[in-house]
Amino acid sequence: MILLAVPYTHIGLVLQSRENRQRSPKKGYRMAKKTLTSVKKRAWKVFSEMIRRTRADDDGMAYCVTCKQEFPDKAKKVHWKELQAGHFIDGKGNAILFDELGVHPQCYSCNCMKSGNKIEYFRFMQEKYGDEVIDYLRRKKHQTKKFTIDELENLMVIWRSRYG
Repeated sequence: MILLAVPYTHIGLVLQSRENRQRSPKKGYRMAKKTLTSVKKRAWKVFSEMIRRTRADDDGMAYCVTCKQEFPDKAKKVHWKELQAGHFIDGKGNAILFDELGVHPQCYSCNCMKSGNKIEYFRFMQEKYGDEVIDYLRRKKHQTKKFTIDELENLMVIWRSRYG
């Protein structure tokens, strides 16, 4: 059992086991505070799942957009849970972080090992959207967007409703 020091309102420090530390505020324990960073991480998880699920078929199977471009004859569908949500434009700047036009399902190999497999991603983007959307995303990358906690929570509700 791991013991942690937890501040108690009247006595000072009390040692509590990890299993017992999440109690109500009435017992004198602190509740976790919502931070913009923690809400943004949760929002990314919901957004990523929405991207992968909405691009999958009824059986939950989807293609990696870059593998399919590189090896069209050998491309195989995989379950959406095995894919990642890969950005067309690098950098997780807030302006393009949650832009659906620039995020698509990618396998781990393409997204991480090949740093997004940018050549094949570019080909995919040109075929699917054309140069107009590519230019739009390139311009948007340089914009600044500051999210609020309420705004991110509202976006999460919308994204969850899109995949049920």
